[in-house]
Amino acid sequence: MSKPEQQPPAASPERPSDELVLAAVERGARQRPGDARAVTFATVLAHLDIPRRSAAARHVGIRLEVLRQEGSLHCTRRHGVAVATAPRRSARPLR
Repeated sequence: MSKPEQQPPAASPERPSDELVLAAVERGARQRPGDARAVTFATVLAHLDIPRRSAAARHVGIRLEVLRQEGSLHCTRRHGVAVATAPRRSARPLR
């Protein structure tokens, strides 16, 4: 009996840059109804098409924290869930 051919492991999603993470936050905020501009971590991951329990998702979480510390994002909690908003001054186009 021959051995079944083994497929190479699927490539993991690429780790997004800070610009892509900010863009995902802004896209998620634009899709929110009314004045609710805060988005959850799950929303950011959905816009980046990244599985929630992956190395790429952990990378995004780290990048969100770094962006918060730099002042590019404002993070709060709503009903016990961490949410992020892009400050109004970041309305400039991303490069």
